[in-house]
Amino acid sequence: MDTVTIYGHNIRQEQKDNNINCLKKKFFPNYVFIILIAVSVASIISTIAVAVTKSDSSSEEKKSEQDGHNDISSSVSDESWEKYKKAEKYLYIWEYYTPDYIINMCQEHHFTRVYLSIGCIETFWDNYYSQGKFPARGEIGSLDYETFIKQLNDINVEVELVTFLNRDGNGDDFTNVDRVDTVANMVKELSKKVQIKALHFDQESNRSIEGLLNMYIRANEIFPVSAILRPFYLYTKLSDIKQHFTDQTFYESFSDCETIADALMKITKFTDLMAYNENYAKVEEYMEDLKKN
Repeated sequence: MDTVTIYGHNIRQEQKDNNINCLKKKFFPNYVFIILIAVSVASIISTIAVAVTKSDSSSEEKKSEQDGHNDISSSVSDESWEKYKKAEKYLYIWEYYTPDYIINMCQEHHFTRVYLSIGCIETFWDNYYSQGKFPARGEIGSLDYETFIKQLNDINVEVELVTFLNRDGNGDDFTNVDRVDTVANMVKELSKKVQIKALHFDQESNRSIEGLLNMYIRANEIFPVSAILRPFYLYTKLSDIKQHFTDQTFYESFSDCETIADALMKITKFTDLMAYNENYAKVEEYMEDLKKN
């Protein structure tokens, strides 16, 4: 089981300066642009990940960002920058800069994995997925996924494709769950041409754990899936939510699992624990509890 614990901040470009100043004071006085901290439970090796969200900005600002992305390295000491570069780092891409910018960023910051969003299945179903096409999103729309992922593979960056089923903000709507079969099969076919580590579902259900487990089972039978774990999943026993399962035979199939997290880890090969906590001591507590599972 490959489990990563992620701790951090989501940041928009217009908030960058204030957030970085806060982070510098609280966590890494000599670092800038550190947004997420992740720790591999399997190896207990500290890693760092960065999430990038694109803001509305002028063309001139965009060009400045892309031409001058290495300004970060000039803002810290050489020693700190080298330590930062050597750390294992993961990059989440929800909105897109140009592909060249992402490639350059991965090389400069030594990112080892990219979580690349392919959008919501419901949103892009009619015009793309139902037709066997990946959605043309942002500036990557001008470059097909195969080419972009191949570029990432060529610089030794792992890729997980990120999606979720429906637009329901709570992640509890599993209507048309059979659509994950289509997307998983498309990812499987694409993986014959380029290297894709997993299909990562950014789906964090609160009330429909039965639907969540069923979705992961369906997709994982086709292509390796990466599941999100939450503290809620770590500490909620399946026996406490038994009444929410409509299929008791399905519930009994997890009789060897104590918690929701146990059930998710039984199904999937890869998991990411989203810590949602700014207290690193609390994050370490989550990690210790996860190791007991």
